[in-house]
Amino acid sequence: AFAMFSCKTIGGSDYLQIDLEESCYTSRHLNMVFLIGIPKLTYVVCLPLLVWVFLKRNKYRLYNSSVVLIRWGLFFKSYKKERYYWELVISIRKVCVVALSVFGRELGVERQSQVALLLLLVCIILEIAGMPFREVSASHSILKKLEMTALLVEYGTLWCGLMIYQSGPKSEDMNVFMTLCVVTANIGLMLWFLFVLCRAYVHETRALKSKQNTETAMDAGRSDTIDKKGEHRYTFDFQGSNTISNPLSMGETEMVENQVMRRF
Repeated sequence: AFAMFSCKTIGGSDYLQIDLEESCYTSRHLNMVFLIGIPKLTYVVCLPLLVWVFLKRNKYRLYNSSVVLIRWGLFFKSYKKERYYWELVISIRKVCVVALSVFGRELGVERQSQVALLLLLVCIILEIAGMPFREVSASHSILKKLEMTALLVEYGTLWCGLMIYQSGPKSEDMNVFMTLCVVTANIGLMLWFLFVLCRAYVHETRALKSKQNTETAMDAGRSDTIDKKGEHRYTFDFQGSNTISNPLSMGETEMVENQVMRRF
């Protein structure tokens, strides 16, 4: 959406950054801006705002209404009650990063990287000050650790990249060392994410199996109790014959018929 509005001035004329043969805001480009660019930009900007408006309107019953939880729980269920809007903060962060990557090209590599570092620093400060994630149990504390670690790795990656760019070929050994640090940090973060995901999956699978086994044992115990209660219970039909049976094992229709026949 943003790339359609990014233009570069060459020889006094503006050309589209992604296609330098296309003049900016001329007949064809202007049509594409109105038909595609503005609707996509409206979607990117307005959708998070609409979600925030809905959550704010229902903030007193977010965790009490099952309907709200089913429809909108994806946007607030992981956060504290007073931080129900935090998904909007994350959306703004993503939009800012994309906008900077598109419109920040005119700033140059160094200044663009400095602005990106400032943006990440603000996000880290907000994460520390906000503490948005809910901790229902001790295992939920991993969420804030994952988020903070990811932001720190992003900051370190960008800083190392800027240092490598400014150093040039004169500091080849240092550049290799920082490259290895970046690769190691990102691979380690990815492996940690996979480990946490697999561990959570195994834990949930075991909990589900344990719950199913418990329910099965309870059902079996309930059936044995019912059978023992009906073991010496007699019923008589209208012809005077008696049979040993368990009335609780009969269908609803048979039970009604037996009750009616007993009245006669």
